[in-house]
Amino acid sequence: MAEKIFSERLRAIREERNLSQHELATVSNVNRSQIAKFELGKANPTLDSLVDIAFALEVELSDLMPMFRYRDERAAG
Repeated sequence: MAEKIFSERLRAIREERNLSQHELATVSNVNRSQIAKFELGKANPTLDSLVDIAFALEVELSDLMPMFRYRDERAAG
């Protein structure tokens, strides 16, 4: 389930930024084929890749993986 949410969010945010997979790969230093696998839900990113992609897209990790937001809110509350 989390993989599907991540793959859908990654693709949606990338497309909102008008970036191709190749362009995202270039700015994030993550291989384009890996980005394609992430978007298809066929691979899970390492923490390093996740951070690199979030930085390149100028979003928080919780924007890519909303389950982080839930955990953060629970911890703060």
